[in-house]
Amino acid sequence: MRRKPRPKLYSIDYVQALENARSREKFFIHIQCANQFLVLTCLFPSFLHRRAERRGAPDVNYYEQVVVSHLDAAGRHVLSQEFALHDVLLRLAGNFPPVRRAMNYTLSEYLNLGN
Repeated sequence: MRRKPRPKLYSIDYVQALENARSREKFFIHIQCANQFLVLTCLFPSFLHRRAERRGAPDVNYYEQVVVSHLDAAGRHVLSQEFALHDVLLRLAGNFPPVRRAMNYTLSEYLNLGN
């Protein structure tokens, strides 16, 4: 049995979803987007660098800003207070580049994803 390919999610998809979402849904969309791009920047920074050099695609800095903007928006949402995430999200947004580099180092030292 063949699996259906998963649809690719682009940052523009999140923008569209945010435009059509109600307030409560916006919080979760911001979190989902931040998480997706956090994983991308933390696990695959060298892929992003090579892709940027080879194809002129956005580099890691672009995706860092996507993460920061969505963490910041989620941290300022009323649900962040309700879930006691306000301080965590805003602190992570304000310190994301160094946090990402620390995560990159930790992952490179302790996680082997193969070649």
